[in-house]
Amino acid sequence: MKKRILSILSILICLITLIPIKYSTVMASETSQKSLNKSNEIRLQDDFYKAINQEWIKNSKLKDGENEKSEFISLKNKVKSEMDTIFDQLLINKNKYSENSEEKKVINLYNNFIDMNSRNKQGIEPVKKYINQIKGVKNLDELTRLFSNPEINIFNNLIQFNVEPDNKDGKTNVLYIYSTPLFLGDSAQYKNPSEEFNKNKIIMEKYLNNILKLSGYNDEETNEKVNNLFKFEKMLSPSMLSIQEFFKQYSTNESIGEICNVREIGEKAPNLNLSYIMEELGYDKADKVILLEPKWLEKLNELYTEENLQIIKDYTEVCLISSSSQYLSKDFKDTYSEFEKELYSLKEDKTLEQEGSEYVEKNFGMLFSKLYVKRYFTKQAQKDIEEITHKIIETYKKRINSLDWMTDSTKQSAIKKLDCLKVTIGYSGEWKDYSKLDLKSYNEGSSLFDNIVNLELFSYKEKLNKLNKSVKEEKLPFDLGKPQDVNAYYDVNTNQIIIPAAILQPPFYDANASKEVNLGAIGMIIGHEITHAFDNTGAKFDENGKINNWWNDEDYKEFTEKIQKIINFYGEIEVFPGKKIDGKMTVGENIADIGSMTCMLDILDTIKNPDYDAFFRSFATTWRNIATKEYKELLLKTDSHSPNNIRVNTVLQQFEKFYETYNITEKDGMYVKLEDRLSIW
Repeated sequence: MKKRILSILSILICLITLIPIKYSTVMASETSQKSLNKSNEIRLQDDFYKAINQEWIKNSKLKDGENEKSEFISLKNKVKSEMDTIFDQLLINKNKYSENSEEKKVINLYNNFIDMNSRNKQGIEPVKKYINQIKGVKNLDELTRLFSNPEINIFNNLIQFNVEPDNKDGKTNVLYIYSTPLFLGDSAQYKNPSEEFNKNKIIMEKYLNNILKLSGYNDEETNEKVNNLFKFEKMLSPSMLSIQEFFKQYSTNESIGEICNVREIGEKAPNLNLSYIMEELGYDKADKVILLEPKWLEKLNELYTEENLQIIKDYTEVCLISSSSQYLSKDFKDTYSEFEKELYSLKEDKTLEQEGSEYVEKNFGMLFSKLYVKRYFTKQAQKDIEEITHKIIETYKKRINSLDWMTDSTKQSAIKKLDCLKVTIGYSGEWKDYSKLDLKSYNEGSSLFDNIVNLELFSYKEKLNKLNKSVKEEKLPFDLGKPQDVNAYYDVNTNQIIIPAAILQPPFYDANASKEVNLGAIGMIIGHEITHAFDNTGAKFDENGKINNWWNDEDYKEFTEKIQKIINFYGEIEVFPGKKIDGKMTVGENIADIGSMTCMLDILDTIKNPDYDAFFRSFATTWRNIATKEYKELLLKTDSHSPNNIRVNTVLQQFEKFYETYNITEKDGMYVKLEDRLSIW
């Protein structure tokens, strides 16, 4: 039940958000080009993205509350409708399922979520026993014993344990210790707060005060507890990495975290008695521990004193009530919903039933994945995409072998990484076992809050079960993404690409479409994910997902020079007056886009009489979208991907085959001098 609000997400995954296409197979003859240019204002030789998508853009309108419209969102909505249909069928057949069946557990969780009458009757009571345990603590030893109880530890934000693949090994699941998630996110902001930070703090304080009052505290008590929470975070935050520092460490291949054993970790936090907590929770069995922020643990241990006992108790209690509020009575839930709307400027109001179905699908993702695959995914799609993926990998091997800037030793290492690339198409073939998860209805004496606790304990036991085991023994690569996700992924820590089932359908992939059209859509996506294995981040990891330098020094120097050229090129592109792309932030995705296009054009060269126009159009329509100016400006500051029109035009500008297909010359807007064009893979 740990809840991170505006926190650092330390997930080392290279991710692309995919958008489906509308197919077109118009040939690029001189006559058809003249006809097109005559009837349209925008020439494709000047702005290919706008010329191809102008009719769609003109006819697309944003509804109230919408930030963006795209083919991707349309497909996502379609899949959401399909998931709702699956869920509706479960409810219709609710009397057909046995008591311990997965379906019955889903129905119990949903019914408890929407049963507001029962939730209102209980009010704060489901959380009271935990609140009373915290309030009853008289000294640090008692507080430490409380944190060592698994049922209490799921509320404990002070110190967080997780089990993930070793980022320095890649083969084994090890124990990670994460720093305390700050309520207001970036630790740097606690020292030098921005205007936005101060605004969010006011919103947060109001919310926390309101839920504490609902819990029975008066104004003076709520103010003291909230003040203690932020006092504690302010004392702790200087020892924590800022978002910028964290990603700088990661992107520059500096050491991420400190490797320890259980004894050494205990010695670092004697006040906290971390050895005892880990032993009681079962984490003392860890063969290896990665402490992500050693300075943070040192500071936490320093603050963990009898003098600060009340501050830490207040912090823990507020975390508990805050993370529980949306699962309690209507007054709590409404307070949480209003807080979310104010903090994130949300306009949409969802019904209780909508929220319930979304929550259930999120927490029973694998059950819904199994039902979705059975109903909507075809073996033909899986077979076709496996063949395309194999073709892309083999093409990459040929490209790497032919590179004139890379020595043989580095080429061999790169090809070895391709040989070891794990590929999951559609779904993993293994499903999660929920038989030991206990979810009962209100009529059976349970509650929504009890269900939430049981879900968290189930997740905790799953972590323990993975500890020290080989990553290859894991059955569920869709921890990174579910089959019903309209998306695609590359995981740098396991050297794995995942192409979920939901994206493998029209308009993204169509068994009846031409090779060129499918290569322009799903082919570009798969190539993009594979290229992430060799972008500025992926290039630091070997075939096992281990941080390891497999490069010849001169080769890596050449590689970084090519990266810098990409950074500089994109960094000069002005999206709005005075606002340019952040070349450094977007470089990984830009490398993946350019690398994928290089690979696709090589594949097209092996096809007899390839239809390049169909391919380029397919690629351009993939990324069409409209969005509010405010949303575009937000993405420009926060998204690691370049804006969609840039992803199309700037990538195409690098390739001579594009110039040949549309007779583009130095007089046209799409033209870039040969010596300025980008090439890396």
